[in-house]
Amino acid sequence: MASTVLIAAGVPAEQALAYALLVHIVIWLPPTVIGLLMLPQMGLRL
Repeated sequence: MASTVLIAAGVPAEQALAYALLVHIVIWLPPTVIGLLMLPQMGLRL
């Protein structure tokens, strides 16, 4: 969806896709890693 909006705004498709993927990784990765690191501290496991 993010890349679709960027493409509609005139950004080239390749740049829009790269930007959308990068933003999703930057937003998703830190809380996920922190949560995985906290699991053992809470006595939980996957």
